[in-house]
Amino acid sequence: MAPRDVADELTGDVTPIEPGGSVEAGGLKVQAVPAYNTVEERLDMHPKTNGWVGYVFEFGGRTFYHAGDTDALPELESLDRTWRWCRSAAPARWTGRRRPGS
Repeated sequence: MAPRDVADELTGDVTPIEPGGSVEAGGLKVQAVPAYNTVEERLDMHPKTNGWVGYVFEFGGRTFYHAGDTDALPELESLDRTWRWCRSAAPARWTGRRRPGS
């Protein structure tokens, strides 16, 4: 599973996914969420129009969020905040939020 432009570059059985898409297999549920930049000096690095994603994983009664390369996004405010951060994947620039381990 990968954003369409990445999936097009890979070989094998790669499922393209867009923000809002989800898949479930073997007890693992994955939801794709938007991942893009909103800060002016980074807008050209990861524009919203690319359709790139972060992931919310649910497995074994736990939920984890892998942010991808993103800034704080209004679309993510509605997510259930009971999930755990994937340590290396938390957006460092999210104002008002502390990265685990920092």
